Amino acid sequence: LAQVFSDCVAPAGGSDGGSGEDGCDLAIFPHHCGAPLLCHSVLLRARCPNLPSPAPWTAEVAAMGLPCASRRHANVIHADEDHDALVALLRWVYCEAVDEDAVLDRGTAHCAPGAAAVRLGRRWGLRDAGCMQARVAARRVTERAAGTLREDLLRAYDAGDLSEGLRFRPVGGAESGDVDGGWSILLRARSAYFGSMLSGAWAESSADAAVHVHWPHKSLARLLR
Repeated sequence: LAQVFSDCVAPAGGSDGGSGEDGCDLAIFPHHCGAPLLCHSVLLRARCPNLPSPAPWTAEVAAMGLPCASRRHANVIHADEDHDALVALLRWVYCEAVDEDAVLDRGTAHCAPGAAAVRLGRRWGLRDAGCMQARVAARRVTERAAGTLREDLLRAYDAGDLSEGLRFRPVGGAESGDVDGGWSILLRARSAYFGSMLSGAWAESSADAAVHVHWPHKSLARLLR
């Protein structure tokens, strides 16, 4: 997810709707004025169950002069931390990583982006906020606290919370049942095969029905999970 993160956190105002906005359906505005950070609500919900309910993308927000592609984001959240803290939190949410040169970049430790990101993560219910705090505080220790990114994604997938309607029909047809494709952005990032299938080059990328694949049901289910 590192590449997905590096694409999505670019301020919407600095993009003309390229790959950096691919699949983003949530715009998070920092506390002080500034362009929003575009991200994926499905991942934010999986990682931060107390994420505030988003507001509609209003005419007032659209009038900020953001590029047309950015205006398609129907949901908006106004955060109570600044831009750098949001970037630090989203870096952890997507990558389970901390930018050591940025988290204590300015001011006192309490006001630094890393501390502010941890506070915001706790308010939003970030499941591994304690691990993030340990990483921010420890910085250069050799043993790093592990987060729960993998567990959060598996939990959301098993609960159907990553589902976007993408279904695969393995060998055996409807008798064996379709397999939930989960989050297509993650599939494309993890697999060149699914990246080609779902990127627009193949007919399957625009299919409304289940995508037929020549895999046994159990093997396909194990692979997707």
